[in-house]
Amino acid sequence: LNLSKIEAGELKLKESEFDITQLLLSCMLTFEQEIEKKEIGIVGFENMKTAVVCADRDMIYQVVYNLIDNAVKFTQQGGEIEVSAERKIGGSVIVSIKNSGEGIDSEEISRIFERFYKVDKSRSYDNKSAGLGLYLCKTIIDMHNGKISAESEKGSYTKFSFELGSQQKN
Repeated sequence: LNLSKIEAGELKLKESEFDITQLLLSCMLTFEQEIEKKEIGIVGFENMKTAVVCADRDMIYQVVYNLIDNAVKFTQQGGEIEVSAERKIGGSVIVSIKNSGEGIDSEEISRIFERFYKVDKSRSYDNKSAGLGLYLCKTIIDMHNGKISAESEKGSYTKFSFELGSQQKN
């Protein structure tokens, strides 16, 4: 529904300043049961510093939710998810969510942000997916004049990162 509104130009950004590290933490907590069930280790929060961004909080929450959802889904039993939010020189903030696991083939990594694209159509536990989650993430980050990217090493990890402009606290 949000995607239809965005594409029709009906959904406008409601920007405000917020700490994206707190958003990452609160979003991660929504997956607590699945994380515990799969015995996934979560690392990165212990080293995170406050990172204030000026963005549409609800839309960025949707991006983070989709990325964490994928990370939890595709992390193997007993695997690990690593999160980070780092301020770059110049003030922008890069958020990364990296999970251990099967990874994505190099031929497919360039297509994962396409509408309706699914990496492995045969994965039975992901058969509810329409292939719109990462497309929605890219669309939202584009609306914020940001960048989103993915990297993966087959049999090892997948990492999604996005960059947003930020506002320094006074």
